[in-house]
Amino acid sequence: RLYQLAHDAGTVRMHLLEFAENSVDFAHFGPLHGKMFIPWTRVTVPGITIKHDAVWELEANPALQHIAYFKNSAVLKVLGRDLAFTRASALITFYGPAGVVTFRFTIPDLGEILMFQTHLPIAPLEQRVQFRWFAEPKIPRPLVSYVIGNWVAQWRNDIEIWENKIHRPKPLLVQEDGPIHRLRKWFFQFYPAGPEAESRSAS
Repeated sequence: RLYQLAHDAGTVRMHLLEFAENSVDFAHFGPLHGKMFIPWTRVTVPGITIKHDAVWELEANPALQHIAYFKNSAVLKVLGRDLAFTRASALITFYGPAGVVTFRFTIPDLGEILMFQTHLPIAPLEQRVQFRWFAEPKIPRPLVSYVIGNWVAQWRNDIEIWENKIHRPKPLLVQEDGPIHRLRKWFFQFYPAGPEAESRSAS
């Protein structure tokens, strides 16, 4: 039997596009998400970092063009050395414009944790964010809390950027940046059709 828990993260002043773009902004993973945090806090753990290997993909089925995937493989590094046994993977699925996102955290030899992150628009540029997760019973609950708590701690690192950044319709990108233009083209399908849709999508 699965067990479940939930966490209400309150409101964030942001456009949903910002959360979606975050998944393809590969260049920020190291500087912003490369540190290990004590779960549910902003306190870092000295000497431990996280190495991310991420990709972003569209659903191949033409009938499911509203779905996109962010895949991340992460491993802990202690004093610069990889700890191979800590490697874990996450499959993040975007259903539409990031209103509902699912996370599947795979723990080797133990099973999966399934988490739902939802964004409920309650005002222009204001989202109420909630997390609800389910875990296989053989995964120790402290480990489940650690995995989810570390994700929430990492997610909170982005909030200050989301709430203060300036949207650039034509951002200057370098080779190491992720497929931001490709994501925006995918995201554009969720805006109302019409001659002003493109300008609205850039606001």
